[in-house]
Amino acid sequence: MHTQGYCLLTAAVLSIDAFAVGLAYGVNGIKFSRMGLAVFISACLAVVSAAVFAGNILLYFSFGKRIGGFLLTGAGLVILFQQMGLIDEFPLLELIASPEKSDFNHNRIIDCKEATVLALALSVDSSIVCAGGRAGGESLLLPVCIFLFHQLFLKAGMLLGGRIAADGCERVCNIVAGVLLLSLGLDGLIN
Repeated sequence: MHTQGYCLLTAAVLSIDAFAVGLAYGVNGIKFSRMGLAVFISACLAVVSAAVFAGNILLYFSFGKRIGGFLLTGAGLVILFQQMGLIDEFPLLELIASPEKSDFNHNRIIDCKEATVLALALSVDSSIVCAGGRAGGESLLLPVCIFLFHQLFLKAGMLLGGRIAADGCERVCNIVAGVLLLSLGLDGLIN
């Protein structure tokens, strides 16, 4: 089991991409419609809940902790390999690299369909961590923190908009996220 501070740090690091997306939206004047924001929040909650449910199922099997460790190790390695340029971004994750592409109709308003796709893109790494953590017997604090931090960081990024350049910070934070996930996964495999 990990401490509350560890859960908060992990949730914050996994939410950096939401912050970067928010910054890009703020810079480009892109906003959520009311329904788009509601759909975004609901989709994030659904993905995290499904991941926790899957992790709970794995927890009942004797090999659940090992599977959780493999999931977390895999997620950490993918993030690190992407940052080193060894593998390309996955198609859904390309929206994180270029968030303005999620505004499919270019009207500067994120509607329900666009919000759903964005929520899925931002929740991929978090869902793996939530499923792996629950399979390893972790508490529900991490999934709750991840959900809340995603919402908070997206909004904070949108508010800060053009005041902060996201590129340098995002790369460093992605490397930190990869190392944290890798260490979490290895811990689950070894212990």
